[in-house]
Amino acid sequence: MLLKITEYAGLDERKLMDVYSESNFENTDYFYPDEADKQAAVRMVEAGFLDFLKNDFFRQPEAAYWVLEGNGEWVSALRICRAPDGPLYLEALETRPDKRGRGFAVRLLSGVIDALKEEGPFRLCDCVGKRNAASIRTHESCGFKIVSQAGYDHLSGTADERDYGFEYSWPDLPAACDVDAQHKETNEELLGFFVEGAKAVLGDDLVGVYLHGSSVMGCYNPEKSDVDLIVVVGEPLSDAAKRAFMEMVMAADALGPKKGIEMSVVTKDVCRPFVYPTPYELHYSKGHLDRYLADPEAYISEMHGADRDLAAHFTVIRARGRRLFGAPIEEVFAEVPREDYMDSIWRDVAGAKEEIAGYPMYLTLNLTRVLAYKEEGLVLSKKEGAEWAADKLPAEFLPLVRAALEEYTGFGDYEYDTDLAERYAEYMLRRISADSEL
Repeated sequence: MLLKITEYAGLDERKLMDVYSESNFENTDYFYPDEADKQAAVRMVEAGFLDFLKNDFFRQPEAAYWVLEGNGEWVSALRICRAPDGPLYLEALETRPDKRGRGFAVRLLSGVIDALKEEGPFRLCDCVGKRNAASIRTHESCGFKIVSQAGYDHLSGTADERDYGFEYSWPDLPAACDVDAQHKETNEELLGFFVEGAKAVLGDDLVGVYLHGSSVMGCYNPEKSDVDLIVVVGEPLSDAAKRAFMEMVMAADALGPKKGIEMSVVTKDVCRPFVYPTPYELHYSKGHLDRYLADPEAYISEMHGADRDLAAHFTVIRARGRRLFGAPIEEVFAEVPREDYMDSIWRDVAGAKEEIAGYPMYLTLNLTRVLAYKEEGLVLSKKEGAEWAADKLPAEFLPLVRAALEEYTGFGDYEYDTDLAERYAEYMLRRISADSEL
């Protein structure tokens, strides 16, 4: 019988400790090397183990102990919780010493995988010692794949060269567990992963995947930039498809830069002819990660609506964008009317005088982009906007713009003159709204 235990009170402490009796004995040398009484040391290891489960493990998101029971005995066990960076993480797969060699670990792990499939799409990661041939065979026989030569512990954020990184994904997606800071993939590999994942989840309904933002405008900075993507589909997505897609996005986001991925899924019928404000099926950025992990079902059911920012994104795609997969840009995206694009970018800076103290770099540079479009019809990056403004603004504001540009293209933070920034914002807003189209 397969048991799923989601709170400490549901554990039979003695039966569970019997499963781990061998490893608990071995751990006495690590935790209590000076204790001569081995049985006393075992009892202390067990007490620490149970205290960890009660006060730490069962407080983790989606924490569950899975146990295989036979004839009233617990013969094999493992635990799973949701890792901070997205996937489910498996630990402590073990079989009672007197029950080994009978396939119980395979039965347990296969049963857990089948149960997880009934709950929806998932990625399950684990680390297995390179010398643990039995556990390696167990994982591979259950469909796990080795995805990294250094096992990555998603709970502690550390990698260990003594382990392999294993992963099981359902539906089957490209593997992505090797994501510690020393093993980050390049953006090209991230984009390839994202495209292959989108194809695997969306199938024939995927119209195309398109890159925009700093990645296509010559000013990408891994410390300051995110990776901006638009996914176009033929029909509205079901909640099940959204959940599967978000699992893929979580995997891809772990491969990305500090600010991660920002992406929206839209249907092709809002791209041509263009609809404003633009409806979207799904949206994600790093700022939404905690909300998604806290309640994926609520996030999926609530994260849709209309987004005026999409007018700006579509304009950049048409002017500078890159097709990663699917139909050509000009076939998918109609031209965005000037008044819609202007409304979109104006809304992004309209509160600049009150907000610039909190976001000086972002708003200083964005105001130059908006003014460049208003006065000359130019679709520019933040960097290009600052360069354009060099001979277009009063001299008193140029040090502010240069500082913002240096912060944006560099790797540090700057101290800004708040009074100067607020005067700059007031000047720019007045100039942008002159002879108003707004």
